[in-house]
Amino acid sequence: MNNPDIDENLNEKTAVINALRAVGSVWARYGLTVGRAALESSARSLQVTATALGQLAEAIDDRARAAQEANENDRKIVVESRD
Repeated sequence: MNNPDIDENLNEKTAVINALRAVGSVWARYGLTVGRAALESSARSLQVTATALGQLAEAIDDRARAAQEANENDRKIVVESRD
């Protein structure tokens, strides 16, 4: 009752399905690897940007503090004139 044509056809279908699974797995792994690399790169870029923004904020604070101190010192300076 076993038909060799049906068995051969089933074997071919099984081989195609297994090949598609293997290709799909390779592409999934590749996509996940590339995605991970992209996220890691973005994280590094964001860290550098965050550090630069923090340094800029500190510089602005330092300049504002220096300007305020200069204004306070200007009020305390007494200039004598010798006429």
